[in-house]
Amino acid sequence: KITLGSDISKLEIGDYIQDKGKVLNYKCVPLYHAKGKRVFGKSRVTLFKCQATVKSDLSHNEVTLTWYNAYPNIPKILASSDLLCFTGPIREVAGFKQIVNPKIIKDFVFMTEDKAMHLDYPTVNHVPGTSIAELFEKININLWDTIPEVIPPTPALKHAPTITRAEAFKILHGKKEGEKKIAEDKIIYDEFISDQLKLKARRSKVLKLEAIKIESSLDELKELASLLPYQLTTDQQKTMEHILFDLKQGHPMMRMVQGDVGCGKTSIALLSALLFMKRGLQVALMAPTEALANQHGETFAPFLEKLGLKFHLLLGSTKIKERRIILENLAEGNITLIIGTHSLFQDTLVYKNLGLVIIDEQHKFGVDQRIRLTNKGKNPHSLIMSATPIPRTLSLVQYGDLDI
Repeated sequence: KITLGSDISKLEIGDYIQDKGKVLNYKCVPLYHAKGKRVFGKSRVTLFKCQATVKSDLSHNEVTLTWYNAYPNIPKILASSDLLCFTGPIREVAGFKQIVNPKIIKDFVFMTEDKAMHLDYPTVNHVPGTSIAELFEKININLWDTIPEVIPPTPALKHAPTITRAEAFKILHGKKEGEKKIAEDKIIYDEFISDQLKLKARRSKVLKLEAIKIESSLDELKELASLLPYQLTTDQQKTMEHILFDLKQGHPMMRMVQGDVGCGKTSIALLSALLFMKRGLQVALMAPTEALANQHGETFAPFLEKLGLKFHLLLGSTKIKERRIILENLAEGNITLIIGTHSLFQDTLVYKNLGLVIIDEQHKFGVDQRIRLTNKGKNPHSLIMSATPIPRTLSLVQYGDLDI
């Protein structure tokens, strides 16, 4: 709630006040030491620290306004205006209450007591919050009631918000009195439920797709694991058994391996890749950086040599002639393991029989990028690796279409 033109000495720090009054004096000092901010990516502007004393028309008290890092328009407004209409928060500076970084309201559009709400819109893509507020003001008041419900009211859910989506938006944009927290909860609730429904739909679709069945056994896993210079840990063994189970189901595996750096995720990726490569199927391993892609290549190389298998690197820095040869061999099926960065899902790449997609550091790729890579094959299996310390509950929300 915004207080209209009251004595700020009687208000609390953090309260918002809206007032108008005559400018008694002002001072603007350019901050030459500040680098300023880029405008449209090119020119720089000089920022100012401005302070003005205004005598309120409503309370008849003098009010101090202070702007830190103000753009040049603030000094211009203070120099050309005898009367200011403004709104902003009360802050304590050097023991005195004043209005800090207030927004100047154009054309003296002064809210009435029943409409005065704190609407602090942020600047978005160089569009100032004040301009965004003006756009919302131009929306016909009757249109706010036509905002449709995304999630139907669900009385059975104990924690479901009790207000409609239209009411929530009206409260958040100052068109109706109400508790802002309840309105925010409604919008957040709808977004979370919508995301869960999308994940559920995507998961259901994946389960209907047909994928290559890999009939493997624990004996084969034991044989491949013997290539490693160490025994698999209990968790690695358990994870590989889950993967073997997934590969027998006849629909695409969608599994995330999540664990701290150094816990052995790469060994899981290697063993999984070997299951496909031994059967002549292609594997694509995508990493977020060239350095990590090279590191995977160096890690895999000695183990692949023992089985007479090879891999190829496809990076942004790969020379055109070498890239052309790789693309031809990939399309003909002569390459069974390709390791690279974003290049792996570029339009010019054609895989003959892509069976497994491995994505390292999943959090550095978007879901769309993952889908673009899997679309390179006919429903290939997916193995996602991540060391990001995301709490499990948030993981299930963000990666709800994956087995973790």
